[in-house]
Parts: sequence; C-alpha cells; structure tokens
Amino acid sequence: MNRSESEPPASAGAATIGEGKNPDKALRRLAARVDWLEERLRASGGVPVADLEPAVEHWEDLADAVQAGRDAEESLLDARVRDQLTADVEEFAVLEADRDRAAQAVLSISTELQSSGRGDLRHQHNAQLFTAAEQRLAEASALAAGRARAAQSARARLAEDAERGASQGPVIDAGREALQELDSLLHEVLEVEVKRGAVMPAWFCAEFGHAPGRADSAEWLDAAVGVLSYRLVYEVDDQRIALGAEPAAGPLRHAFDEYWRLRSLVNRLD
Repeated sequence: MNRSESEPPASAGAATIGEGKNPDKALRRLAARVDWLEERLRASGGVPVADLEPAVEHWEDLADAVQAGRDAEESLLDARVRDQLTADVEEFAVLEADRDRAAQAVLSISTELQSSGRGDLRHQHNAQLFTAAEQRLAEASALAAGRARAAQSARARLAEDAERGASQGPVIDAGREALQELDSLLHEVLEVEVKRGAVMPAWFCAEFGHAPGRADSAEWLDAAVGVLSYRLVYEVDDQRIALGAEPAAGPLRHAFDEYWRLRSLVNRLD
C-alpha cells in the first residue's frame, strides 16, 4: 500500500495548536492532517458523506425568492430614516398649530380693540396684548416657515415609500415565506445528516466541529441552518470558509448585514 494513502503526513501528526515557535505553521499542519483524514473517510466508503442541499428540486427558486424579497425590502426606507421623516412631519404640524393659534389670538384681540374706545383702560390693555400677540405670531410663523421645506420633502419621501411598499409588498412577503420554507428544509437535512454520523464538509467542520454533538441546541441549529441558508441564497461555494469572503457594503447591504449577523451568531457558540 502506498504510504501517502495509508498514513497521515508525519509533520502533521505531531502538530498541535500553538506548538513550537510558529503557531500559524502549526495550524496549517493541523488543517492538513484534518484534510487528510477527511479524504480517507470519504474514500473509504465506510462513512456516509453529508449532503447538505435540500432534497427538493425547487430549493433554488426558494433561494432566488429570498434574495428578491430582501432586495425589495431594502429598496424601502430604513426604519430609522422613516422614523426621522415622520418626526419632521409631526414637528411641522405642531409648529403650524402654534402659528394658527397665534394668528387666532391676534384676530381675537384685534376684534376687542375695534370694539373699545381709544381712551378707555380696556383699549390700552388690549393694545398691549395685541403687540405681544403679534410678536408671538411673527415668531411662530418664522419657525413654521423654517421647517416647511423639510416637512414637504419628508411628506413626499414618505408618500413615495408607501407607494413603493404597496407594490413591493407581495415580493417581500414571498421572500419571507421562502426563507421560512428553506430554513425548515435545511433544518431537516441537518438533523438527518448529524444523526447518521455523516462526514461534514470542511467549511462546516471549521465552524461547527467534525463531530457535531449539539444538534439538540437551538442556538447551534439556528447558527448552522443560518449559514447553510446564507450559502444557498448568496451562492457561496467556498470549500474552506463557511460564509466565504466578506461581501462588499454596496448600495444593497443585506448580504453584508446577514454575513455579520451570522458571523456574530457563530462566534457566540461554545
């Protein structure tokens, strides 16, 4: 029998994490040993090899629907932006109400002035009130005028977003439903493969271990299913890194955000 087929690399056999003066080299040697063992297991035929794709023909359609739904959802205003625009509109409404109350006060006092003679005390008192009311009206009008353009822009953006939301709503809903179905299928696949002791891909083992023993953990399953789903939705084919390369934070951020959500979820695992 050929030595290279029957025995692991000698240098890798003694390597442990952090051994020697070069931890990086030790890690590479350990990875080489693991790769060798996986290859032998796969070649032996005695241990089942995991198939982590959903056992249905339409899973690619589900993945496409998830991505389309996320695209559509991200085309809408961010919740924080929408909240700020709503606050701008509401603030302007308050300023308008203050201005209108000040204008009404000026009109009311003006009527009182016209009904009294210039020489009586009531007329003098109303004249003082009128001067103060005019000042309040000028200030309220200035404040409202200063926020009018921002409020008009905010109303226009909110109306446009509402219209877009109405048209994109079915796509968003379909994407969310597709994600639920896809995750459910992947959950079933993962449970089956773990229970039958299948050899997992290198990228899976790098994050979740070579002999998963926490398949009954909700947190472990959520992370594993999330990574499987991410790979299908975003077409990650990296055989060494579970989530592949970090996506660019472009105009559409959902791949980037999902990458770091899952990265954080995986990092919290024991």
